Amino acid sequence: TVMKNAGNEDIYYVNQTSYDRSVFNVQMCGITYPDKTYEILRNNSPIYCIEYIEKGTGTVHIGDNTFYPEEGDCYFLQAGYTHHYYSDKNNPWKKCFINIKGSLVDSLVEGYQLKNKFLFKGLDISKELYSIVEIGKHHKEGSTEEIICIVNSIFYKMRDSVKENKLKEKNREKFGKK
Repeated sequence: TVMKNAGNEDIYYVNQTSYDRSVFNVQMCGITYPDKTYEILRNNSPIYCIEYIEKGTGTVHIGDNTFYPEEGDCYFLQAGYTHHYYSDKNNPWKKCFINIKGSLVDSLVEGYQLKNKFLFKGLDISKELYSIVEIGKHHKEGSTEEIICIVNSIFYKMRDSVKENKLKEKNREKFGKK
């Protein structure tokens, strides 16, 4: 992992002493503050990252895909891909995030059919991510189950967003572009 000037962040680690990390592991969660030099590169990443953009714009490369998430968007970086992302120099991101991995995460991604779904335009998951950040901030013991429920809720919203966009697309095709 290469992190260039990623020091403008509040990073928290979740107390998971009594939980099997091969099933569900919160690597970290936190808040990234605007920094025009912010850049992350993870080759063949073993982790999933869920991020919500509060302000600013930037670029995300995941595998052969390139996206430009902006304020109000959520993006989902998936395990097994190279993650390369960075803030726009003139309008850097403020975002909240969680980095997770484990067999449960793999199963949820498959079950909610989120494989290769990376950008969710206008999907506000800030409340959910800030709830996880608060848990991390206070080192609440036994909070893994609570975080699993929140992550499940995020994945549900992502799946709902995909279904809603497919329906809009289908209606545009059926009734003409508007």
